[in-house]
Amino acid sequence: MRTPNAFLAALTVFLGASVATRLATDQAVQKLAQVPLIEAEPGPVKRRPLDPGGLPIPNQDMLVFGLLEIIPPPPRKVTLAPLPEEPIELPTRSASTTELPISTKGQTSWVRGLKVSETHAEFRRIRRAFLAN
Repeated sequence: MRTPNAFLAALTVFLGASVATRLATDQAVQKLAQVPLIEAEPGPVKRRPLDPGGLPIPNQDMLVFGLLEIIPPPPRKVTLAPLPEEPIELPTRSASTTELPISTKGQTSWVRGLKVSETHAEFRRIRRAFLAN
């Protein structure tokens, strides 16, 4: 019973949206048709001046700029940054024999003489003792 009503509602919404879109598109096209076209004026863009001599500039014949070529500029003082610091050597730490892993038949243990399962049990015992304190 609700299916036909839902279908009609969806159809009405779709038709309303399509009509609104069509009207909006037609109005936009009409507005674009009313936009004025801007064109260039007829005739040349540039023309030669009637008086080709140009505008007279006062004091154009002075030799002020010639002085720049005669007098040399003062020497520039250059200061350099100091040299970088020399790198120092960091002390190297060599591992002792007790810190090296021991491999027995593919198993690695950091504690000499213990198997992997014994090592885990030892670590658990140390952890429990540490948490108890």
